[in-house]
Amino acid sequence: MTINTALDTTGMTYSSTGAAQWVPVTHRFSKGGSAMQSGMIEDGDSSTLSMSVAGSTTLSFQWMVASASSADTLSVSLDGTVKQTISGTTGWASASVSIPSGAHIVSWTYTKSTGSHGPEDAGYIDAVSTTSVISVDTIPPVSSAALSGTVGVNSWYTSAVTTTISAVDASSTVSGIKYRLDGGSWTAYSAPIVVSSDGSHIIDYYATDAVGNVETYKTISFKKDSTAPSTTYALDGLTLTLTATDATSGVSKTEYSINGGAWTTYSASFAASTEGVKSTVAFRSIDLAGNVAAATTITIGNADTTAPTTAASPSGTVGSNGWYTSAVSVSLAATDLGGSGLASTYYRMDGGAWTLYAQPVNIAVDGSHVVDYYSVDAAGNIEASKSIAVKKDSAAPASASSVSGLTVTLSASDPVSGVASIYYRIDGGSWTLYTAPFSSGSTGVTHTIDYYAVDSAGNTEAFDQTTAYQASAVTPVAPAKPTSLKAYSVLGGIKLSWTAPLSTGTSPLLGYKVYRSLGSATPVLIGTTTTTSYTDTTLVANQLYRYYVTAYSLAGESAKLGPLTLKLSSIRTASVALASESPSPDLANIDAALVVEEPSVGTSDDAAVMTIAWIMGLPLAAIGLLVAWLYTRHGMG
Repeated sequence: MTINTALDTTGMTYSSTGAAQWVPVTHRFSKGGSAMQSGMIEDGDSSTLSMSVAGSTTLSFQWMVASASSADTLSVSLDGTVKQTISGTTGWASASVSIPSGAHIVSWTYTKSTGSHGPEDAGYIDAVSTTSVISVDTIPPVSSAALSGTVGVNSWYTSAVTTTISAVDASSTVSGIKYRLDGGSWTAYSAPIVVSSDGSHIIDYYATDAVGNVETYKTISFKKDSTAPSTTYALDGLTLTLTATDATSGVSKTEYSINGGAWTTYSASFAASTEGVKSTVAFRSIDLAGNVAAATTITIGNADTTAPTTAASPSGTVGSNGWYTSAVSVSLAATDLGGSGLASTYYRMDGGAWTLYAQPVNIAVDGSHVVDYYSVDAAGNIEASKSIAVKKDSAAPASASSVSGLTVTLSASDPVSGVASIYYRIDGGSWTLYTAPFSSGSTGVTHTIDYYAVDSAGNTEAFDQTTAYQASAVTPVAPAKPTSLKAYSVLGGIKLSWTAPLSTGTSPLLGYKVYRSLGSATPVLIGTTTTTSYTDTTLVANQLYRYYVTAYSLAGESAKLGPLTLKLSSIRTASVALASESPSPDLANIDAALVVEEPSVGTSDDAAVMTIAWIMGLPLAAIGLLVAWLYTRHGMG
């Protein structure tokens, strides 16, 4: 026999656990000729019969127990919680358990105490039935909304506002919540609603339950303003007018403080200072939501007698020697320590018209420029103008070459910063600084000369190229020797002059070399010059000297012109006339009226010796005797 048959049920699910299984019996029953009896157990054991049941419903059954009085028990439990208990020996009795909605377990447990024995020591269950509870849900759910955020004043929030919506249903379950913001589209609610925009807002909301009951929508409203008001000012002399605006909640009040004093509510324009006194005024506004603006501080009055200070900062690509090689931007920055504040800054470039400074001054034209500048503060103090010099050269120099045989002459020009140096290399060799015309190499070979120039700003020209060639048959010819060597008395010594040679040979003339010997000693080079004169201030009195001059070029040195032999009795320290055996006045070039000339061919050195004495301050008789001696000595007259 099945448990369903024994208990008069159909399709129910049962299970038996414990020390012994429950079994169907026919000797005891309440209905239908059969019932279920607990298993035969020992003292301290139990036997349980369980069934699965779904609510909502009421479970009804018949039960009885045959055991020792107040000892062995039979209990009924719902999901492990004991609902009723019987013990002793009883007749059949009716009992019931209310089953709520959902799946549940109902259990009957017979428990045997130690040392107690009844007639049968068993519990019995029969006639199990369920009665379904049918409920009709016509009541919609109830929703509610809660606001959170930083609360200001006058019911305004001063931060983002979060709206949290919840709902409950007494009969079934809530299936969903919907809301709309400021009359927009209905949206399914899934998380708290955060509103960050300033203004007045309305949120409508409602809930729906599992059986389709829809709540009439509700409304919650709030106001948000997290932006402080703004305040502007106008100054008429020493009278200050304040104007405040607030786009959302509106202005509550404007306050001001003078020289750090207490805040005063603003109502109308007021005198903020007195003549000749500097005052510091702070002002701010507060809106109806309670937002307080940061204070603005201004200085009013005529106590500022200090002019502002302006600094200039040039920027660009820096070259050499203080030059820029790119466009130069000059930024002007002014500060005012007097307290009235900076009003304006002006500048002019290269003496032009004064211009209001608004952005860095751009210098794009090559050349040397001067930027003058000054600033004015709000009190009318004018800074003395300053200047900054800016040199810009972004163009490389231009070099040129000329070739005569194997001799190469280089030149360069730069109209702005000027040429600093010229470099060359021969046949791909090392770069060499150019100082004078040079030979490119041997004859019979074509030589390649690369060259370029660098200006004082550091701009480097792309190198140019030329070639030099001279046939091997050409023999270098040195220049001819100079002519007409003369000596003139000058302060501190003598000045030699001569005439350039008639022929420079096969190369350009580089200059002249001057030689000197003491008496008949070997001539020694004492100097070079590129002109046809040379001054020697290293003589000593009463010493016989012989002078020679040569011309030289890359092709060689000419024969010596000379000697010109002379001896000074004293070294001149003042301008006087000089007597000579061969008068040859040249007052345009010398400061003595007479000269000593190179001797003619066949004349001995002694015939060319000229003893020169200073005659400034001598008696006329002595001068006459000296002149007579000179004429007699050289056969004159």
